[in-house]
Amino acid sequence: MAEPDAPKMPMFYRTPTVLSVPEHAHLAVTRTRNYSFCAKVNSIPVVLSEVPRLIGHYPVAFTLGDQPMLMAIVGARNDENLFVDESGNWEPGRYIPAYVRRFPFVLMDPPDHNFRLAAELESGFFGLEGDRLFDAGRPTQYALDAFRFCMELQQAFEPTQKFCHEVHKKGLLKPKRSMMTTPSGQTFNVTGFAGADLDDLNQLDNRTANQWRRDGWLAALYWHVGSLEQLGSYPVRLDEALRNGARAGAAKEQDVVEVRAG
Repeated sequence: MAEPDAPKMPMFYRTPTVLSVPEHAHLAVTRTRNYSFCAKVNSIPVVLSEVPRLIGHYPVAFTLGDQPMLMAIVGARNDENLFVDESGNWEPGRYIPAYVRRFPFVLMDPPDHNFRLAAELESGFFGLEGDRLFDAGRPTQYALDAFRFCMELQQAFEPTQKFCHEVHKKGLLKPKRSMMTTPSGQTFNVTGFAGADLDDLNQLDNRTANQWRRDGWLAALYWHVGSLEQLGSYPVRLDEALRNGARAGAAKEQDVVEVRAG
């Protein structure tokens, strides 16, 4: 008899462990932030409330399929984040999605639905020096803040999923692609993501448009459409990545890249 498949872990996580005393009483979180863990992704899940802050930095799009989700496109090639350098630094001045800032922590939802704080202990963020998680057998303020942040993000995904579901149900999401030619002449065909069109948004029935305007959904959709213009800056970034050797191997002309958020 075949063994059941292991549950699929969220992006960046492999074996998150619930934090507890006394097992993890000695642990501390290093104070030096490094983003190497997300250097090889080209898209990152985001929530609806982040869209106003994201659009000035990244294209915001939807995943394909019957259960779309919002994502920020951070690369134009597979396994490459154009905003994280070889040292694991995120480009200064750029908004960093909450999903990234949550790592290495995450919430675990046990059968009793009493969320518990967990962490990816092999992430390189933990040691004996730094911000401690427990003190005198109780969670420190640092641990409580981490739990609160994780809970806020968890709760933000619910309205985001509803938004994505309703937009998809209205038939507004269409497969998109972006043909890119770098200044050095290399061509990339970025595909695997979906988006709305201005004409379709402008033709929404009055009842839907008015409700979505009150909910903030219509503004988010217009922001999403406008944010796709950010893809126009990626060819220059690709050339910089090639010059800096950010990814080994020569790029192939007409490279077809699927944007992935999961």
